[in-house]
Amino acid sequence: MKKLLFALLILCSIGSNAQNFQIESNKVIWEFNSQKSYSKIYAELLTTGNFEDFVVLDSLISCTIFPTTILYKELGYNNYNIPIYMRDYNISGNVIIVPHNSGSKIMIKNIKFVNKYSDSESFTPAETWFLKRQEYSKSFSKFNKLVDYTFIQLFGLQ
Repeated sequence: MKKLLFALLILCSIGSNAQNFQIESNKVIWEFNSQKSYSKIYAELLTTGNFEDFVVLDSLISCTIFPTTILYKELGYNNYNIPIYMRDYNISGNVIIVPHNSGSKIMIKNIKFVNKYSDSESFTPAETWFLKRQEYSKSFSKFNKLVDYTFIQLFGLQ
C-alpha cells in the first residue's frame, strides 16, 4: 500500500501531460533539467550498469541506454491495461547530458522500443507509437507518464 501511495505521489508530481517530451523534426525527445551536477550524474551513470558507449567531452556526456523495462507496475498498471508495446518491448535511446545553470540538462533522443522476445534485436522507433500526423497519439497522451517515470527512475531523479 505504501508503494502504491508513493507511486501516486510521484505520478502527481510528474503530471499526466507530456511536459518532459518534445517533438523536434518529427522526432520525440525527452528532456529533463536536473539540479544534480554534471559530474555527479556521470558518476552515478557509471555505477548503474544501465548505460553503455560513453563519450565524455569537456561539456558533454553521451551514452546509450541498455534496453530497459518500462516501469508500469510501480504506477498501478498491469499487463492488461497498458499497450502491448509497453509490455512486450524494452525502451532504449541515446543520452546527451550537458551542464545547465547550476545543474544539468538530460536529453534522450532516438528513443526506441526493443522487442523482448526477438532474437534479431528488432526495434521500433518511438515515433511509430507516440506520434500521429506530427502530434502526440492518443496512446502516448494516456501513457507517456510511464515512460517519463521510467526515465526519471533510470537517472535517479526522483
